[in-house]
Amino acid sequence: MDIKYYTDENDVSPLEKWLAKNRAAIPKVFTAVERLRSGNTSSVKWLSGRPGIGEYKINWGAGLRVYLMQDGDEIVILSRTGKITTWTPPKNIGLII
Repeated sequence: MDIKYYTDENDVSPLEKWLAKNRAAIPKVFTAVERLRSGNTSSVKWLSGRPGIGEYKINWGAGLRVYLMQDGDEIVILSRTGKITTWTPPKNIGLII
C-alpha cells in the first residue's frame, strides 16, 4: 500500500509534529505504519460515526491511536491522539483525496 501523510495548509503533518514532542512513540507508530504499508489493516477499526475514517489502536502506554483514511491501495495518515473524543478531523480533508 502507498502511505501518505496529511499536511495542513502550512505543509505541516500533525502526526510528525506530535512525534517530534513524543520521541518514545516513534518506533511504535512507524511499526504500525509499516504494517499498514504491507497491507495489514487487521488492527484498524473503521469508525461508524465518521465514514471513511479508521482508527489504528497501538497498545502502548496510555493507548495511542493513529487515524487514517483508505482509498484503494492508498492510505492517508491523518493524525494521532490519545483519546478519540479529543480529535476532530481536518475540515479540508476532502482536498487530499
